[in-house]
Amino acid sequence: MIVMTESPSHRTARHRIGRIQGSRPGPSAVFVAGMHGNEPSGVEGVRRVLARMEAEGIDPRGDVIGLAGNLAALEARRRFLAQDLNRLWVRREIDAIRDGAPEDLSVPEDRERRELLTLLHEEFDRARGPVLVLDLHTASSQTAPFIVFGDTLRNRRFARSFGAPMILGLEEELTGTLMEYVTGLGHISMVFEAGQHEDPVAADHQESVVWMALETHGCLEPSQIPDYRVHRARVRSGAEGVPQILEIFKRHAIAPEDRFIMKPGYRNFQRVRRGEVVGQDRTGPITVSDNSLLFLPLYQGLGSDGFFLARSVNPVWLAVSTWLRRFGAANVVARLPGVRPHPKLAATLLVDRRIARFLAPQIFHLLGYRVRTVGASTLEVKRRED
Repeated sequence: MIVMTESPSHRTARHRIGRIQGSRPGPSAVFVAGMHGNEPSGVEGVRRVLARMEAEGIDPRGDVIGLAGNLAALEARRRFLAQDLNRLWVRREIDAIRDGAPEDLSVPEDRERRELLTLLHEEFDRARGPVLVLDLHTASSQTAPFIVFGDTLRNRRFARSFGAPMILGLEEELTGTLMEYVTGLGHISMVFEAGQHEDPVAADHQESVVWMALETHGCLEPSQIPDYRVHRARVRSGAEGVPQILEIFKRHAIAPEDRFIMKPGYRNFQRVRRGEVVGQDRTGPITVSDNSLLFLPLYQGLGSDGFFLARSVNPVWLAVSTWLRRFGAANVVARLPGVRPHPKLAATLLVDRRIARFLAPQIFHLLGYRVRTVGASTLEVKRRED
């Protein structure tokens, strides 16, 4: 086992929380913490695990890596300084950067992205097995822990192992996330939200989910994990009373000029009723459109998401979805009336809802597509690689 507390001598060294190289080949588990500067608990959770592994000589299969994200914002204890670092991972921009396109590194988050991108691809290139990237976060509201992932079958199998609520569809409402970028490269990637920013238990949840991820990914056996039963039970008990699977169906986007203020007192996953006033902006009261669960209400100064609305999903539908995908039902959809290939984008369909009225977004979700509305009557659906 080889333990590194920092990377080789170059400017990316400061992002390295630690690295443990196992004596046996195996998978790589990369834990990214502090992508937002007001979310330090992930850094603490990763440090605890790496320190325990080093102190007790716990030798993993493969490699265990901890990386810190937005260091400048972490130092300032702000979500970000100029731009949200977790909205800058747009694939075409990243590809251009890696091909040598010029960057404006005067922007703090552009510098952080460049350094983190270098480290991530170093780990991808040296990996001795499958790669996992788990992005560790917290929320501004009181919340149970939960998992967010792009709905590939591989991600889905992994996410189930934690026992936390699984959130589907959030990646369709957000662009440029690290999770989306890494999933697009073919690796396993998801986000773990551990609790509220200032809640001391958030760091405990982060520590537990790192241990559990190392087991699920095949880096450690349960017998190698100290206090295994405590960690296995901690995340599950923290999420009691929340539906097992939820789907995001609406986002309330905001901009600084909106002067949006969330009504105080809401918790994540709190039930709300159609017409309920949950906040206000310069135009007046903000109400919810449907009976639903309130998701990630905004109680911090920075951010472009006022709140989301979610609904529970019967686990039976995930089983049906798995069966449909494995037997190629997605290929049939492309031949139906009102559905045609996108003229420019690969693995993407355009759906005319005036003709294919029976093809609701939920059906495409079941078949493994990401859904985006284009115009009043057209859906753009992109196939995920399972």
